[in-house]
Amino acid sequence: MSDDLLVKYLLREATEQEAASVEAWINEQPQHARYYQDFKTIWEESRKLAAKSKVDVDAAWGRFQGRVAASKKGRNMAIPTRTALGIAAGLALLIAGSMALFLTGREAEMIAIRSGATPLTDTLPDGSVVTLNRSSELRYPQFFSGDTRAVTLNGEAFFEVAPDKAHPFIITANEASVRVVGTSFNVKSDTAATEVIVATGIVEVRRKDEALRLQPNEATTVYKGKAGFEKRRTDDALYNYYRTQEFVCNNTPLSRLTEILGEAYNVRFEIPEPALRELPLTVTFRNESLPEVLRVISETLNIQAVQQGDRVILKSR
Repeated sequence: MSDDLLVKYLLREATEQEAASVEAWINEQPQHARYYQDFKTIWEESRKLAAKSKVDVDAAWGRFQGRVAASKKGRNMAIPTRTALGIAAGLALLIAGSMALFLTGREAEMIAIRSGATPLTDTLPDGSVVTLNRSSELRYPQFFSGDTRAVTLNGEAFFEVAPDKAHPFIITANEASVRVVGTSFNVKSDTAATEVIVATGIVEVRRKDEALRLQPNEATTVYKGKAGFEKRRTDDALYNYYRTQEFVCNNTPLSRLTEILGEAYNVRFEIPEPALRELPLTVTFRNESLPEVLRVISETLNIQAVQQGDRVILKSR
């Protein structure tokens, strides 16, 4: 969407077709609506200032361009061109000047989104999509500025990051920092550790002077207060269950499946016999109840599943 067209729309000089395209664009995505509201705010404030100003438009425009040159880089909102502002004739200087002050002086308001008993999906200002698992929180600015797109995570989330090589996307979770350009991956963080699993693209995980690059189907865990972290292979997609509503096992050890099932169904699994913990499973569960999942596991592995309240014991027959 061009800023020239937004100016025409605000001046009510857009054709019916142009106005319809602007309105469709605004309603298309939440970040478009936020962009338009910022743009409209700047415009309306500039009109208030215009009535009181007798400044030399051309001279001030030159000063404005010099000020904006250093601050424009990395900001989400593009500054309208001199031609676009010319539509407003005598208002050109005040519109430009108020935009410079608005963008250079305004601090981005921090937004916190929190999931409750169910996962939550939201779109960030840059178009990236994040799905929070239950009881998780993500903090991010109302608009990204500077050289990076920085957010903070408490809990677990799956990120689908919008590509932007000039502005890396950085997630801080406990002692770990995850840096990407455009990719999809899962981050799970609690008081003891932060786990990162990559679905697509390349992800860099850092802690102080340590760094590790992960590719698809690779993972690492950064433990709080413990130096060093290594990559490992991930052959299942169990980490993605809260987003896909599926439990996908591919020759997956029983202990790994029960770890995820325990989180999803809020129960505690116990496997007293070490040999049972490594039994492999290749199966996919889709929206089944816990009793049905336990039935399939029992029949497939020829074991017993005994449920006692929020406790499930798996043992030999």
